Amino acid sequence: MPTHAVEQQVTELADGRVVTLEQQVAELRARLARLEGAAVSAAEPTPVPQQLTRHAARFKPLEPETCRNVKPCLRSTARERLKANCTAAMWSGSWRIDPQKPSDARGLSQPKGWKHQHFTTAAADCEEADPFVLAPTHDRHVTVATSQFTTSRLAGLRGALWLMMGTSIDHGIVHEVCVRFGREVLVADAAPTLTHPRPGLHFTWCRLPSPLNLTMVEMSARGLATLAHQRDAARWQQAAAEVQALLGTIGWSAGPTFLSLAGVEWDLKNMATQKALPSSAAEWDDIRSSLRMQAAAARRVWPRLKAIALRTQFKTTYKFSAGWVHQDVKLYEMYSDLMRGLARESFAQRFVRSPAASRPGGRWCGMVSILDMDGFMNCSWDGERYQDGCSYLGQAKRDASWTRDGLHPMPWVYHQYWRVAANALADVGEACEL
Repeated sequence: MPTHAVEQQVTELADGRVVTLEQQVAELRARLARLEGAAVSAAEPTPVPQQLTRHAARFKPLEPETCRNVKPCLRSTARERLKANCTAAMWSGSWRIDPQKPSDARGLSQPKGWKHQHFTTAAADCEEADPFVLAPTHDRHVTVATSQFTTSRLAGLRGALWLMMGTSIDHGIVHEVCVRFGREVLVADAAPTLTHPRPGLHFTWCRLPSPLNLTMVEMSARGLATLAHQRDAARWQQAAAEVQALLGTIGWSAGPTFLSLAGVEWDLKNMATQKALPSSAAEWDDIRSSLRMQAAAARRVWPRLKAIALRTQFKTTYKFSAGWVHQDVKLYEMYSDLMRGLARESFAQRFVRSPAASRPGGRWCGMVSILDMDGFMNCSWDGERYQDGCSYLGQAKRDASWTRDGLHPMPWVYHQYWRVAANALADVGEACEL
């Protein structure tokens, strides 16, 4: 091909590409102009339809406000709840399922029967929280509001130690709660002493995970006011010193934050074996004096103790021995009433002028409160409705039983009892300032 022909083709191709590029540039400029026009239109106020302008108000930014559009939300303080005597009021209420109705109670005896049962306190103003929603094993959705409400409501439990000087019932409480929170149940032992004879002092304990970080320790006392050291202040303090020595081995050199005392069933058993059940005002006064002494001695041994709680005992139908005869139900009622009276007495003293009351929160430190398992269960010899009391009614009626054997509650009782007790102690723990 001649050279001039090749040059002509190259020139034509170049001219064609230039024309194409010029066209593309023109199209891009047109598109840019359209976009700029749209931006100008968007900057102008959008006309509001006439039907909206008649009622619409101009939005005002919101100032911070407690509980706006949040549920649940904590509205009261620990001191307000204590002044309302919530530590006692929360033990009155109703059960979701009546275990005395087998048709409704079916399944309560199953391993996770506690999922179906719930105790609703009648004291709504006490704003009770469910601590089990904080358990790692909790398998239901928990909203942020619920988590914050529960954590705030139970703030008084954080990093605390709850020591239970009780019975096999308290042992069951610790075991059930620790397992539900996914914690291993631990033990600690001390060598036998005169106060704690063979096999010696024994702890069952665990520490619940964050955000509670609550340590629970249980020891069986085999009596509440009938053992020799429970009638002598010096001997009680020596027994407490041995308890404290064992607490030190598990990291609690400062002693407990909360102390609960229980053992009514053991007291009645101890007195019945001697055929010396209380039958006079003087004998009941001896029990009352013992409990007062133990509370005072506990404050001396553990000056950082915030609360002392007395656990009442429901009327048991447990056979302690082959020839055991059940005690008069009135003995349990009188013992529970005695303990409630001590709690009312201590509550009233919170409002008497004292050096402690002059400190913010000081008035609530060391108060005696009630853990009213008796009133809470509402199963004990209540006329025709609960004519079998809290007894175990046999395999055929196991779902309708409050207890396994007339003494040891079913797991759902343990769980709901601990839920209410945790709320009661949390208020004192938060309000008391040492």
